[in-house]
Amino acid sequence: MRLINAILSTALLLSLTACHSDHNNKTSMDADSLNTELEGIWYSRDYGEIKQIEAETVTTLQVSNHACMLAITIDPDALISANHELTETGLLYQRPYDSAGVEYVRLDDIHQVCPEGMITSAADGEDYVFDAQKVFSSFWHDMNTHYAFFKQRKINWEQIYSLYYDNLAGTSEEELKAVFSDILAQLKDGHTAVVLDFEGNDNDISFSTKPSLEEQLYQDAIELGFTEEQRAPYVQEQLNRIVNNISDYLTDESKAEFLTRDNINQTNEEHNINWGIMEQKGKRIGYLVLENFINFDDHQGIERTDITPYNRKFDHLIEKILIQLTDTDELILDIRNNGGGYDMQGLQLARRFLTQEITAWNISVSYQGELSFQKQVKAQPHEGTRYLNPVSVLISPSTFSAAETFAMVMHNLPQVTMVGEETGGATSDTMPRLLPNHWFFNLSNEYYQDSEGNNYEIMGIQPDLKVAAYDPELRTQGRDSAIEAALHW
Repeated sequence: MRLINAILSTALLLSLTACHSDHNNKTSMDADSLNTELEGIWYSRDYGEIKQIEAETVTTLQVSNHACMLAITIDPDALISANHELTETGLLYQRPYDSAGVEYVRLDDIHQVCPEGMITSAADGEDYVFDAQKVFSSFWHDMNTHYAFFKQRKINWEQIYSLYYDNLAGTSEEELKAVFSDILAQLKDGHTAVVLDFEGNDNDISFSTKPSLEEQLYQDAIELGFTEEQRAPYVQEQLNRIVNNISDYLTDESKAEFLTRDNINQTNEEHNINWGIMEQKGKRIGYLVLENFINFDDHQGIERTDITPYNRKFDHLIEKILIQLTDTDELILDIRNNGGGYDMQGLQLARRFLTQEITAWNISVSYQGELSFQKQVKAQPHEGTRYLNPVSVLISPSTFSAAETFAMVMHNLPQVTMVGEETGGATSDTMPRLLPNHWFFNLSNEYYQDSEGNNYEIMGIQPDLKVAAYDPELRTQGRDSAIEAALHW
């Protein structure tokens, strides 16, 4: 541990950001960027962090086991300044990329919550010596304080500490990596992951309860005896076949436009949305597929940003699509392979199906095993084109994260039928944390409940009409099991 006053020097701030960010942790600001009312030391117990705001700087500290560690500032000064409210109890930062804010109380001194001082980390340069036990301890305590789902995932966290800590004495980063892999394999939470670097090298440690579509197809390739070199092409071939099979249900004119858009979407960095019209038994059925809720997001880097411009573009496209589909008798909304993104983008789409104000979800935050209520999120009917005819929402284990909060809203609407298999069962947002050796990890700290008080972690949202989301036998016949169920074949 080191003294807090010494650790907050400019040199240490710059050494941290030189390692991992294009932005200085000590952030220069225009005169109007931060109000003087924000100056001071602000502490969020539920999110385990301190923001020290001075005239021209914002410094972020993680709080872990009565100690502090210098962290990367991912919420830049301008974002906080533009999205804060001073309350009777402190500061409310309404994060413009999320549906719930973070509450802070003012501190007179950092030692009030960090009596043990500062945790030595890679930010200290040559003064830092890797210690696997200290890194593990930091990870374990953060999870112990903030993770929301030990009970649901049947994990004895105290036992995890006893099992691994002593054996990590004197071990290497590679050995620690193996321990983290073992622990996360037991947890099977796709939102809880250890990120080994910020370079996008795809060597993160993460496991999910249920396989994604691509993972399932890859496993199919193994079971079919394909070599390692043949497996990725097989997966892509099957994904292409799924798209082609879907297109065969569309009218001829709609099919041509659908396949043209699909080709564009292969390299389109703005969105991956497609749509068309089917005709079945004298009815016209609209089809809309969304593969994520991060549409039009062109943001680079790890700093958070205001997603309002992305949502505005998304909303404009959805308006255009629904105008084209407005004269259909029913709609098939396909989120079977939607890996999530921004909850608020999904909620914006859900508003297109509302006739009155609803409670979309309630959010609580976990702290030392107890849930602390944060916010009730309401949704109003959209001002633009709405679709109020019957809707079939196609879901699968690859329906994940923000796609699940969207499904959580949709499945309570009277005109909606959920078709397919249960969703992935990972509804929490992620809480980012830095480890002393500058590995990074996310954990699931938020507990989402629908308007009826149900939480869908692990179990997922259940279908009203249960069928195989992607029946492989029907796929080889040029058919789609979930679409045929929605069409009442």
